[in-house]
Amino acid sequence: MIADNGTSARLTLKKGKNIIRGAVINGPGMANFCMRFLDEKGLPVTNLSIRYQD
Repeated sequence: MIADNGTSARLTLKKGKNIIRGAVINGPGMANFCMRFLDEKGLPVTNLSIRYQD
């Protein structure tokens, strides 16, 4: 995986429930997917909970 190889536009999370969708396009070779949550200073967000729901 190459860091910041494909970035999205900046978004602002609202208090409460936020839904973020992503897509993985599997081409030749391996495929990866990751997300980073940064604050307005570019530092990692540490008080974040993530839940996966089908």
